[in-house]
Amino acid sequence: MFHTILFDLDGTLTDSREGIVNSVKYTIEKLGGTMPDAQTLLKFIGPPLQESFMEHCGYSREKAVEGVRVFREHYVPVGQYENEAAPGMRDVLERLKAKGYTLALASSKPEELCVSICRRFGFTPFLSAVTGSPAGADWEKADVIREAMRRLRLTDADKPTVLMVGDRKYD
Repeated sequence: MFHTILFDLDGTLTDSREGIVNSVKYTIEKLGGTMPDAQTLLKFIGPPLQESFMEHCGYSREKAVEGVRVFREHYVPVGQYENEAAPGMRDVLERLKAKGYTLALASSKPEELCVSICRRFGFTPFLSAVTGSPAGADWEKADVIREAMRRLRLTDADKPTVLMVGDRKYD
């Protein structure tokens, strides 16, 4: 039986499509390259950005690192506000918390953005931890989940009672 539920942010608690796609377009326009089609742009939602720039834009590792920097140059002041709470998610969190589940966020997005977005949409009161990647690092999802579990004082023995809810294979 599950006691703890970890949620992803983009595509799960929020619809971040517009902000992410606009920030990817900004990056490609600034760094050059061929603009991917609309379906390919949607593939940037969820996976690590560096990998996405390499896979979908053909950027070298060095250019992909620069792509992440340029993406954040747009996303932090503009793109993070071009998203909205997924319909009904605040109520879902409230009901699960009332039923006694421990809830937490586990997102590969930089933690300062996770905190800002969760606060803005009213998710924070229901979350026992808001965990994201540390500043300057793009953690893999497994790293984020381990850190969320550490903050919740969970051990490997607790793993069978933890559920991760997300929208991508990375979750």
